[in-house]
Amino acid sequence: MAEAPCRLLDLPSELVHKICAHFLPDILPPYRTFRDYDAARRSVTDLVNLTLVCKSFNNVAAPLLARYNRHPLEAGIIPYIYTILQNPDIASHERTFRLRPSDHNGLLERRHVQAFDARALSLGVVLPTFYSTDLVQQPGTDARHNSIIHEGRANLMYLLLASLPNLSSYSIYSTCQPLFPVNGLVVMFNTVEQIRVVGYSDIPSSLDMGIFRRYTRYSRNVEVFESVNMAMCNRTIYLYQVHTIRLLSCRISGDSLVNVLRHCSSNLKTFVFRSGYYSIYLQQGAQPGDDQRKRRSDASPWDIAAILMLSPARESLETLEIDMREHFCVKAGDIHARPPNPETDLLYNFIKGLKCFSALRNLTLTQQTLWELWFNACPGFDKEGSFCDDMRLIDLLPSSIESFALYDVTPNFLRCISTFAEHVGSRMGFRNLKKFTMRPSPNFVRQLTHARIHQDDPELRFFDEYNRFCRVDETLLPRWGRIMLMLKNRGVRVDCVPEVHPLDTEDQQALQRQRELQHWCEKCHFDFSVCVKREKWLGVYAD
Repeated sequence: MAEAPCRLLDLPSELVHKICAHFLPDILPPYRTFRDYDAARRSVTDLVNLTLVCKSFNNVAAPLLARYNRHPLEAGIIPYIYTILQNPDIASHERTFRLRPSDHNGLLERRHVQAFDARALSLGVVLPTFYSTDLVQQPGTDARHNSIIHEGRANLMYLLLASLPNLSSYSIYSTCQPLFPVNGLVVMFNTVEQIRVVGYSDIPSSLDMGIFRRYTRYSRNVEVFESVNMAMCNRTIYLYQVHTIRLLSCRISGDSLVNVLRHCSSNLKTFVFRSGYYSIYLQQGAQPGDDQRKRRSDASPWDIAAILMLSPARESLETLEIDMREHFCVKAGDIHARPPNPETDLLYNFIKGLKCFSALRNLTLTQQTLWELWFNACPGFDKEGSFCDDMRLIDLLPSSIESFALYDVTPNFLRCISTFAEHVGSRMGFRNLKKFTMRPSPNFVRQLTHARIHQDDPELRFFDEYNRFCRVDETLLPRWGRIMLMLKNRGVRVDCVPEVHPLDTEDQQALQRQRELQHWCEKCHFDFSVCVKREKWLGVYAD
């Protein structure tokens, strides 16, 4: 007779405790760095959740949870900096740091101010005594919206970063120019390899990348620079050795972009620009007319390419990503009223200009950087050669390209992609191409899903709530498959899974909406009218 399985909690409690302690070592001290603490916090969260659903496990977990210690930053920025100044050993182990608007300052005590002043004197910066009142939250105010509180933090940041001798990366926000030493010895952040600066929308001054120019100027060995949620760069920043620049969820003008790239490294390998107008792309933001006025001076795809061509990175750039999905959005009724020449010239130059990057190997674009449905309908747009014909992709890509990705594809652009696939498949060009990625637009995903249902059951017919026949383009799937086949036969790795990839993948709410949308679209074979109603309720990707 088979033996009954032994449950974990049937074992002696001492043995269970040792087993759990063995598999959950990350929650036990000592952990001295942010990375150690993040791992411990994740483990503790899982352990606490387990104790909530398994009361018998509570007694086993209690000794482990009792040994869990908080990272000094949880008590506030002020106690954390004091800990760093008082404990050089801890400071030497801290290799990463991050400061978020949601963090709090903590209590400011006399011993804190004395330690800060002593360190400030050694660095030759303004004594924290002179702005100590800025570090204390005033009664009845929310620290997150109190600019004085944020300015005090910015002034302390140099004090902190200059006291972390082995710091390799940090992520910070700021609302003002920090109090770096004017006369005296400046501490160089020679160990820092990655900087991430984040804009804080509640305080407009924090949206200027130029605020961080001294951080980058004194960090000559930085290799990766990331900017998140920024709207301008009013001062030149210095990126001497940077090989990767990522501007994520940013909304900046061409002049601001010049200030970012004017003194970039001549060895820049990767440049990424992802537009910050995510809510507009999801059709949740301002009306198109208002939106157009807000973005009148924003950098276009051609501006990005042109500024890169004039920068020191022209000969070194290997990877370029431009994720701009809303720049040319207009109302359908305004198509013929829109002046054609500026938009036509910009896009025509963009298509022709990318071949100037002789080292370019990897390119990621959105369809909106190359074509919108209303372009061909505008007067005069048909006179721009490859701007309107099916040779756009062939004219765009340099012969050295190895990886090409195109996002937010619509059915209207399949002809252009097919021409490109035929060109590659017939060995007429792009012999170095190794990988091709294509992602459909949200509406195209629905069409492909619906077409697949009809393909699986040709006898199936649907009518919506208004008794309208469900029309589906039967050629979509064959055309999609033919593109994949032509490239695969040429030896190109093809990634054309019909999934939606949003502009900002960190937006969990939008991701959940898309998962719900795809889930309900897959149920079309039960009731098409339900799918239609569900899409209208979501209100995100409705036609």
